[in-house]
Amino acid sequence: MSEGIRLAAATADLTPSYPVPMGGFVGPERLTKHVDGQLEANVVALEMNNASVVFVSIDTLFVGAEMTSRIQADCAARFGVAQTQTLVLASHTHFAPMLDSAKPRIGLADPSEVDRCAGLISTALRSETLSARSCVARVGNGLSDASVNRRLTWRLPNARRLLGRVSGDVYMCDNPLGPRDPRVRSCTWLADGGEPLAILWSFACHPVGYPTSHTASADYVGRVREALRRSMGKSVPVVFAPGCMGDVWPRSPDLRPAPERLLSLALYGPTLRPMERQVWDHWAERFAAEVVAIEAGGRRQNLDAQGVVPTMAKMGVTDLIDGESPVPELHAKSVTAPGVGRIVTLSCEPVTEIAALVARPDDLVLGYEGDVFGYLPTDAMVAEGGYEPKQSLPAFNLTGRFRQGIDQKIVSLCAQLT
Repeated sequence: MSEGIRLAAATADLTPSYPVPMGGFVGPERLTKHVDGQLEANVVALEMNNASVVFVSIDTLFVGAEMTSRIQADCAARFGVAQTQTLVLASHTHFAPMLDSAKPRIGLADPSEVDRCAGLISTALRSETLSARSCVARVGNGLSDASVNRRLTWRLPNARRLLGRVSGDVYMCDNPLGPRDPRVRSCTWLADGGEPLAILWSFACHPVGYPTSHTASADYVGRVREALRRSMGKSVPVVFAPGCMGDVWPRSPDLRPAPERLLSLALYGPTLRPMERQVWDHWAERFAAEVVAIEAGGRRQNLDAQGVVPTMAKMGVTDLIDGESPVPELHAKSVTAPGVGRIVTLSCEPVTEIAALVARPDDLVLGYEGDVFGYLPTDAMVAEGGYEPKQSLPAFNLTGRFRQGIDQKIVSLCAQLT
């Protein structure tokens, strides 16, 4: 038994009961006219001898500066942890109320909604039920084919290109040969008698496939959460830890007849049609079943209360972009969680290949932590162009363009972590 470890966990229901603006896409305002499932914040606090850590996972596109600061203050008051020990993670669903006021082009943040959600999370953090002893963990590792890279270089002519309506050679569509991280990782912390106390699971896939525009949904993250609770208990807190998924999204079949696909290719170049509801339901339920099987097949391990002291390193966003940014800095954090190991987080949308630059293969590398400035591409991706390194900048209120030498700057930043 690991006497030096205590675990506290809670869930807050953030589901809106009235129409509020959602975040996720540039264009006309989208309101939460309907709700599919529950939007949540899930909290897991691991109190150890010298390296306690608190996870706060929120169903939203980005958490933003105000919400992050409030949560960090509440965690400091409740658990005595510093900013370096508090990981505030957005699930990055594109179908939830916008909580980040710095990115109005991809969704307006309603101040009353931000305040409501912050209050609910604060109440959960103060809950007196946040106390239980954890002695072992069940650790799962597996692979899934549910995701696919979404950047495809295509230089053949098409009608849109000939008319001058295509910029560059990189199209946003399925690229089965592109990089992605297929790993699914889970850690279920168990009480002395084997009762699940909380779950953390991780995968790298953009939650952007949900097919109904004006419906609030946690996307596949919610489907997995529901499936895990059917297996282990409806009240178990479930933290989703988003991996390096900036250039990865759900793998979906193109069900169009071959002549229709060829005609579309000739007219528009490579494209991807949005998933229909039945297709998305099948994809999400199948993936959720994979996660449940990986978790259930995990191995039990004793926990070590001696973690590495958490650290954080920072750099200015203008060191990466030769323009202006409403978010002033990019930060990286390193913590150790019993049953999970070393975790490195970044306050950005990291693409797949960033993980290899910042950590060892067994480390868990996460994005979407705290106040996110935008995408973090590699040097090679900046040279190629496309959405993530170029076309996305206005959506994040960023001006200018990415500088050269990003890879080495990120390597140097994360070399400061323990």
